[in-house]
Amino acid sequence: MSALNVITFISPYFEIPESTLLRFWGSSKKLAFDNFSDDFPYFEAVSLLYHTEDRPQFSTLRRRIYTDLIRSIRRGFLLASTSTFMGFLDFCSCPFFKKEWKLALIKHAWTSFYNAPPKNLGKLNSILNSSGQSPWFVNWKKEELDIRKALFRKELQNVY
Repeated sequence: MSALNVITFISPYFEIPESTLLRFWGSSKKLAFDNFSDDFPYFEAVSLLYHTEDRPQFSTLRRRIYTDLIRSIRRGFLLASTSTFMGFLDFCSCPFFKKEWKLALIKHAWTSFYNAPPKNLGKLNSILNSSGQSPWFVNWKKEELDIRKALFRKELQNVY
């Protein structure tokens, strides 16, 4: 999946068909569940969103990732799965998700955590505003990243 990230930087106009990315997403979910009993492959989701951004030709893929994250939260994985938790935090700050999707994520997370829907829906907006102000695990702003530095740091890491 890191190859997709590198391709995104090196050739931003290179486009993989959405059907191929959807098949990859489906197989990633199956692999994550079979190997780890987790139903949300976080790293694959981030890589796919980072590559496709908010381009309209990838709207089905974005919606699928979003609905799969909602499903994972509803199934109780928010506190039991690092992937679901990290996905929730990162996608609340993701510029490629619509505001109503982010609010729905927060509402489902609230319900999952408190076993009841929020009584004050205005709180959801304040949670969204505070959670979306700075990056959690992913910096979605490509212009702030230097791929050469990131690859160089990776090259210098010791292997155990």
